[in-house]
Amino acid sequence: MIIRVGSTNPAKIEAVREIAEEYHVFKGAIVQGLKVDSGISEEPLNFGELRRGAVNRSWEAFPQANYGVGIESGIVEIPGTRSGLVNFCAANVYDGKNNYFGLSGGFELSIPMADLVLNEGLSLSQACKRLGLSPDDDLGSREGLVGLLTGNRFTRKGYSKTALIMALGYLEKPHLLRG
Repeated sequence: MIIRVGSTNPAKIEAVREIAEEYHVFKGAIVQGLKVDSGISEEPLNFGELRRGAVNRSWEAFPQANYGVGIESGIVEIPGTRSGLVNFCAANVYDGKNNYFGLSGGFELSIPMADLVLNEGLSLSQACKRLGLSPDDDLGSREGLVGLLTGNRFTRKGYSKTALIMALGYLEKPHLLRG
């Protein structure tokens, strides 16, 4: 069995590899990363774009695989928060017929970070570097901003795993989808 992840991001690939080991439906699976076009902006700025990115990645990764997996992080407007923006991770698992979608928990962006993302078009990794939070140009391939905020109690890999677990409930128990 082949599971293709629509990304070459090591944190995403390792998240899928670790989750696959926990599910009987993926027993013995080989997990591979594949560079794909998400079809959205580098930093998704709404829920629709976030979901589309995860779905597009999973569909692009699917050919010559049993399952395609798309993982996308993005920013969603949440009124009443200080900056008005919260970052979430979305995962979509595609089996050639059905999409299985899930989300992680989210965390609020700081006001200066939100400003850099919205008004200067920076990615979260670029905004973190500009604000002096990280010297890393590609923070999202390692611990991620969530790792910085939580003192690595929760990392990009964990963030991705949570979204995957939420996506896989109905794949593992499809009878629950029937009414």
